[in-house]
Amino acid sequence: MFETITPDDWFKLVLTLLGIIFMFFYRKAKIEESNRLLFEKGVDIAYNMVNDLSKRTENKIDDKIAIGLQYLRDFMFANTGSRELSPEQEALAIQMFSAKHGAELAAREVVTAPFKEKLALVGGLPTPPSEE
Repeated sequence: MFETITPDDWFKLVLTLLGIIFMFFYRKAKIEESNRLLFEKGVDIAYNMVNDLSKRTENKIDDKIAIGLQYLRDFMFANTGSRELSPEQEALAIQMFSAKHGAELAAREVVTAPFKEKLALVGGLPTPPSEE
């Protein structure tokens, strides 16, 4: 059987096998990238949902991280079919929540800093006249 295979056939066979191996690793990398992007999108959505919920309710939310992780689990279940997050994913999500919160506070400070400086120059906020 192998006597009839020419060197040209062997070359084609080797190239075909290399192509299959390359496509396997390429597809695996694309799936991992897709999962990473989906996870980042889920964290962003969960963070915004928790902030929206805390602004809409009068009660103070005690554990925003737990609620955010639950929203993230629901999002991942809706998009991938798996509700479970690995401990590494949970730790990464908590870090991303903290980073988003810090960036939001820093942006708020950058926006309000010029107004605070101008208020300091004019003597602070005006006070209404008192009626005696």
